[in-house]
Amino acid sequence: AISLVLQNIEKLSPGIKKSAILPSYTCSTVIEPFQNRGYDIGVYLVDGSLMSDPENVIEAVERANPGIFLFHRYFGKDTIPHIDTVFPLLRERGIWIIEDCTQGLYSTYQRSDADYFVGSIRKWCGVPDGGFAVSRNSEIGNKPVVTDTILENTMLEAEYLKYDYMFNHKSTKDLFLERFRQAEKIIQGQERIYSISDASVSIQSGLDVEHLKRTRRANYKFLESGLADCPSVHLVFNNLSDDEVPLYCPVLCEDRAAVQGFLRENSIYAPIVWPKVDRLTVDDRVQYLYDHMLCLPIDQRYGMDEMNLMVCKLNSVR
Repeated sequence: AISLVLQNIEKLSPGIKKSAILPSYTCSTVIEPFQNRGYDIGVYLVDGSLMSDPENVIEAVERANPGIFLFHRYFGKDTIPHIDTVFPLLRERGIWIIEDCTQGLYSTYQRSDADYFVGSIRKWCGVPDGGFAVSRNSEIGNKPVVTDTILENTMLEAEYLKYDYMFNHKSTKDLFLERFRQAEKIIQGQERIYSISDASVSIQSGLDVEHLKRTRRANYKFLESGLADCPSVHLVFNNLSDDEVPLYCPVLCEDRAAVQGFLRENSIYAPIVWPKVDRLTVDDRVQYLYDHMLCLPIDQRYGMDEMNLMVCKLNSVR
């Protein structure tokens, strides 16, 4: 989706400066489309609680004078409030503005006045593939029409094998995990932009969004209460607002590898979001996030039993 937007921006602004400002805490898949198209990368500051101030953006823009500014909000929280206040200055300088909405996809706080919006739907439900790109003011050209059927079929096979393993006591865990690894390799090796698969359209169209929102919020609040005095982890965010739907429950832990390994031994998979890209220069606060943050799963597949298990296990770590 980001690559598609960059193609369109460059068509509208052929002489655009190949420089971009991104968050200092971000994912390699956000950085790669810019690097693949020859952009220099600068960052705006994010603090130790993942919050940013519009002044951080202005400082970064003054340093780099970029052609593009991309921002995102973290884990469903509005972590860069009042960002629209800097947009007049950016537009006066001819800077294009992209909001990556992935992590706040189902939150209902005010959307920004960005030029383009991008996001992934894979983070929120079990679809084989899928993202989106939206333009506020101009039609997006070069829309993909060909789907990656090999990826679609590999992901579906992995899901079916997982279902057979979990509910029919058939297949093996290694087999479905290997299919998922194969699918991820296909995604990483893609060199063109594909259209979303038919299976993903069907799954997304039938998604019970209200259930998703209620369940995630309830799960988060349970963890927030149950881990308030936890010795092994510290929540990054407290006080979930009514308009916020969390993607994960991010926590900080001094010995992340030990905590993650302990949870894995108890059949709880807590991912690292995200590993740091080596070439990205960040300050000590953000480096600490890259080194110590772990994400507890709170998605709509789970309920109070699973949340209580996590609380009990994490509170038992010393």
